[in-house]
Amino acid sequence: MRLDRNGGRMWSVGLVAVVSLYLLVLLTPPSAAGPLTVGGGYDYYRGPVDQITHGPVGVAGVSLGLASFSVTGMRYDDNHAGNGTSVTGGIGIPVFPAVQMRTFVSRYVGDEAYRAWRVKVGPQVGIPTGQSVGVFYSHYRDNGDVVSDGATAELATPLIAGLSGKVTAAYAKAEGLKSGQGSVGLSWTPVGHLELSGEVGLARNGAVATQPIPPPGGLHLPLIGANPPPGSTTTEEVRLEKTVLVGMRVWFP
Repeated sequence: MRLDRNGGRMWSVGLVAVVSLYLLVLLTPPSAAGPLTVGGGYDYYRGPVDQITHGPVGVAGVSLGLASFSVTGMRYDDNHAGNGTSVTGGIGIPVFPAVQMRTFVSRYVGDEAYRAWRVKVGPQVGIPTGQSVGVFYSHYRDNGDVVSDGATAELATPLIAGLSGKVTAAYAKAEGLKSGQGSVGLSWTPVGHLELSGEVGLARNGAVATQPIPPPGGLHLPLIGANPPPGSTTTEEVRLEKTVLVGMRVWFP
């Protein structure tokens, strides 16, 4: 696997962020800091218009007092965007009892010309029975002048020991074209530090709000009747396509 200057720079940013998290833990009073959690693994995604994204993933997270911080880096191979590197920084800050405001900022740097960023922000509510509900706004922009705005709702719940479930619904709009997606997923810890996850769903007219690497050019929606005869109406084609996301993580400690 070859890292060019841009890819190497993004991994350097991720490394600096992980080291910064570690220093924050060291400098925070023991009574306020939680343990630094580090994980690594691999993700594979297949979505609308045959988009395939896969690659190794590294994660680091820590709780400092009531706030939580995380950094995620991925060296991706995407058949639409090409090869590249992404880094996502996350922060969760309590605003009310059992309510955290979560923010995630992602930067994508392709080995070639592709450059993009995405922000995802919204409240996440913890339920006393163990579930959590989050509602998020997302904004995406790339260097091809493609802009997308969307909303995502997520429900996570424990099922049995070592097994949890997740339900996600998303909506997005890019260049006047609308997209929706729903999915269900499971996360399983069969042994020790190993976590396996899987998610399946259906996307209508693309899925720009949730896929790991948004495709350059935004939604790929063919239109019926690009040059309609007089008196006719041009309409969007309604397409339902499957989405699949599988992942593996090894966590420490």
